[in-house]
Amino acid sequence: MDAKAAVENIVTGICILLLLVTWRYALRPAILGCFRDQLFDLRDEIREHFVHEPGGLSRPIYGNLRTLINSYLRFAENFNLPQFLLIERSIKKNQGLVDVIAKQVDKSFHSTLSADQKYAADIRRRAGRIMMRYALASSGLVAPIAILVVVPILAVFVCTGYLCEFVGKKATLSARYLFSRLRESVRDYSDQFANKLMDAEVVEAYAYQSATETSQESKLAST
Repeated sequence: MDAKAAVENIVTGICILLLLVTWRYALRPAILGCFRDQLFDLRDEIREHFVHEPGGLSRPIYGNLRTLINSYLRFAENFNLPQFLLIERSIKKNQGLVDVIAKQVDKSFHSTLSADQKYAADIRRRAGRIMMRYALASSGLVAPIAILVVVPILAVFVCTGYLCEFVGKKATLSARYLFSRLRESVRDYSDQFANKLMDAEVVEAYAYQSATETSQESKLAST
């Protein structure tokens, strides 16, 4: 190996090391903070909703929805995609266990009021989507997805001269619209990929069940 090749290898190694350090200590914490903020906003929205409902914050369904959001917040702290995929695989080997856990979780959000039932289903769907997106983003898998989606779309816009039609006052609006559509496309493809990679029901059940068991252990320890 000549001196030039050795220097190139050293530089490549340093670049890779810097990327890993940047990801571990800068990008990943920033991603976690962003998704945690979304979950906190959703938790505040739930509280605001039930404050104005009969029974207020003492209703069991409110407490269970809050527990669900808190379980995602704790789950995200130590989430590891490869590790979770192994756990999910082992859980899904026992379909009976999956069904039992799913029924227990569904029972926690059951209500005799159809409005509460619909609201709980909507919150569970939105919270699950946030968690699934975080699972991808925190693993670094969203980067290649974004590249595969965004680059071709940009190329199409440029090649067809679409961007050139907007000049002057419309330039800013067209740019905002373009990036808005790109962001939606990335989210859609990310959601599709996440649903194929992981089972949203297993993610919810595992996080919620873990939080419930932790809560029960804390109560027993305090008695």
